[in-house]
Amino acid sequence: MKKKILIIGAGYGGLSAAALAAKKGFSVKVIEKNPQTGGRSQILKKEGFTFDMGPSWYLMPDVFERFFAKFNRKPDDFYKLKRISPNYRLFFEDGGSTDVPSDINSIYALFDSLEPNGAKKLKKFLEVSSYQYRIAMDKFLYRKYDSILDVMDFQLITEGLKLNIFSSIDSFVNRYFDSVKARQIVEYTMVFLGASPYNTPALYSIMSHVDFDLGVWYPEGGFNRVAKGYESLAKEFGAEVNTNVNALKIIADKGKIRGVETDKGFYESDIVISNADYHFTETALLEEKYCSVNEKKWKSKIMGPSAFLLYIGTDKKVDTILHHNLYLASDWKIHFDSIFKNPSMPENPSYYISATSKTDATAPEGCENVFVLVPIASGIEDNEKIRREYSDKIIKHMSKTVKFDFEKHIKVKEIFSINDFIKEYNSYKGTALGLSHALMQTAIFRMPYKSKKADGLFYTGHYTHPGIGIPMVTISSEVLLDYIERIYG
Repeated sequence: MKKKILIIGAGYGGLSAAALAAKKGFSVKVIEKNPQTGGRSQILKKEGFTFDMGPSWYLMPDVFERFFAKFNRKPDDFYKLKRISPNYRLFFEDGGSTDVPSDINSIYALFDSLEPNGAKKLKKFLEVSSYQYRIAMDKFLYRKYDSILDVMDFQLITEGLKLNIFSSIDSFVNRYFDSVKARQIVEYTMVFLGASPYNTPALYSIMSHVDFDLGVWYPEGGFNRVAKGYESLAKEFGAEVNTNVNALKIIADKGKIRGVETDKGFYESDIVISNADYHFTETALLEEKYCSVNEKKWKSKIMGPSAFLLYIGTDKKVDTILHHNLYLASDWKIHFDSIFKNPSMPENPSYYISATSKTDATAPEGCENVFVLVPIASGIEDNEKIRREYSDKIIKHMSKTVKFDFEKHIKVKEIFSINDFIKEYNSYKGTALGLSHALMQTAIFRMPYKSKKADGLFYTGHYTHPGIGIPMVTISSEVLLDYIERIYG
């Protein structure tokens, strides 16, 4: 008989794991507590506006192509991609702004305008970044790191040293660029990796190659369309996906997984894969004797940021912004410190603005769909007063920055922050991203795929290697299912 796999959580990690497991011949069921699949890629619809509630950058298209190719399919079979051009607009604290183009020669010209020999410096930097990307894809990302034995490979160690894994990305970038603005352009992606450039390995300079060479894309219909592609693939190979089913307890007998108790009854299973929050799984779903990480160790972990999110529909077009926009404070270290060192709501934050209505039909005619993300610390206080005051602060600042009176033209406004991440996703401390990519939380130092104490319990998603983001959790599931296949055949 087929081994039964039950997957908790229908985010990208859970859906990709379901598709892979079903293709390998397992009997697969997925349970999701929310009414929508896609994890953080939920859809909010209100008064004619359609908001992507979570991920908004489609990067690393090669990872998606590789995933679908495992099924002899292409992303285009499930959703259509449009390349964004320019990549994004940057607003600086000094009042200046600039667009980062989509073609590399124009990007070189931009860096020449930022500092002497900027293009030459960027070329050298991207040579290293693209080399690191190739090595990372070939040697580092698509492999398991559960014990020291997984890194005892001479070639891996040799290549690892070439990736500058023991220096921070900020110190690495400073070797190439003198301009603060140039440095910020090649470091801003750290925010989306749930990390600070001051404590993240230089390996993640690969994101500059991803950004400038591979390009920025958008899936028509929004990011939930990508999740639906994963779900369709899983169902095509026989997986069963159930929404509005809340996992209550993972059942184990004498250390062996037996299934999951839910609010809709018991699901018997030989193997459980949790795509739910790792901390929640360990502390709320498992008996204490089966927990691999105690609460003291959890408190020592560096969590990725939470987010203060605004979903704004305006009754007028905002002509001064593009699909992707970033406001970068001059001294953004203060903002990073407010996330990782002195947890608090940042006084002068850098933030991100997305307007999908520039590319897609996500707003009524003549209106604009505006998504705002301010990275904030996980685990800090969140209440209605804080939300109201901080929302007013950000909207006023944004109005001044992009020269558009948002207060006058808001038709729809919704806020999503720490308490919502906890309620909707059982997120530890309300983190939006999971475990940060700090130096001692990378590769072997991320959370393990396999439970140390409950035989048959596994994990996928942003807490595990390789980490945060849709491409990374997709890779996580690929590595995990190859691992499970080696164990169970």
